[in-house]
Amino acid sequence: MNDKIDEKNIGADTPIPVINEELQVDTRVVDAANIRIIKKVEEETVDVPLVSRMHGYSVEHLEINKYVEAAPPPVRYEGETMVISVMEEEVLVVKRLKLVKEIRLSPLHEEFTKNKRVTLMKERIIIEKRPGNEEGKN
Repeated sequence: MNDKIDEKNIGADTPIPVINEELQVDTRVVDAANIRIIKKVEEETVDVPLVSRMHGYSVEHLEINKYVEAAPPPVRYEGETMVISVMEEEVLVVKRLKLVKEIRLSPLHEEFTKNKRVTLMKERIIIEKRPGNEEGKN
């Protein structure tokens, strides 16, 4: 077919070619990049404070050596302190009661901190992006 049309030869019955272009759009999958995930477990040594408590008694011996008319209670309390009376009889022409000593038990409350080295683990994630091949998958 002749691409050039001569204007002199154009008549009413002369066909004029009409050109129509069409565009077809399509998609394809392209591997642009890969990622790699790495999980690492790391160890870390830290000092951990440990609190210890000790409960006990402080024992105090008080020498009294005093004669008394009547025996005091065998056990009595002065606040939190337990007082135990220790008695002794003496034989004389006259018998009398002598308070020899008192034993005082007071509660002790002690608290101390001791550091202990322990190993803790923690995880760390690393994500690496690596270039992929340029050819796509349909």
